Amino acid sequence: MGLFYTLHPFDSDKFYREIVPSLKKGLTDRPDLFEGYKRTCINEKTELTLDLIASIASQFDTEFKSYPGYNAYSADVFTFRDERGWIEEWSSLFQFIIFQECAFYEPEFTFGKSGIALMYANTPANSVAKDIFTTIERATIFSCYSMGIVNWVPNEDVKLLLLDAKSIRLADRYKEEFPDLYDYKFDRFLTLVDRHSLGLVYGVDLLDYRVPGRTLS
Repeated sequence: MGLFYTLHPFDSDKFYREIVPSLKKGLTDRPDLFEGYKRTCINEKTELTLDLIASIASQFDTEFKSYPGYNAYSADVFTFRDERGWIEEWSSLFQFIIFQECAFYEPEFTFGKSGIALMYANTPANSVAKDIFTTIERATIFSCYSMGIVNWVPNEDVKLLLLDAKSIRLADRYKEEFPDLYDYKFDRFLTLVDRHSLGLVYGVDLLDYRVPGRTLS
């Protein structure tokens, strides 16, 4: 697809309160999610099992972002990935669950091929906004194949972005083409997300696991 980055509203509280515990149980308390995911697979078959899901989930850190031995920026990342045949399906399952339960496809904020850090490259390095952008762009195992969920932040960071709005600055190359990209569109998007007390989830080349009628307004 060519690395198309988007940002979406995300209920991080529900994610940590309900989804992470369910994943650690192998979705035995949420068979509907596992069965729903299987229906999106070819011939409705998956190599994932409930025991494997529980085993994988139990190895993540408390933020559910760091997996033992995985470093997206290491030269060994391809070897790590190839030795674990479950990663691609795990990433798809994770995205399916996130957008069924915690996140919204609509509204979205689109960054295209640039990504948030390049789009707002003139944001000062010592600013709160820059720190949050760095977190959002820090790749996790869920986007190991350069598609899927990259990272996420809670509502507290959305509030901080709104407070530090003056620091969010477009890269020079976008100023003429998108003069209102922060002042109008991004600010409006963040304000809507914050009004619902939600955080943000950042994805690249996301699959469409859209729930009919599920949108935020």
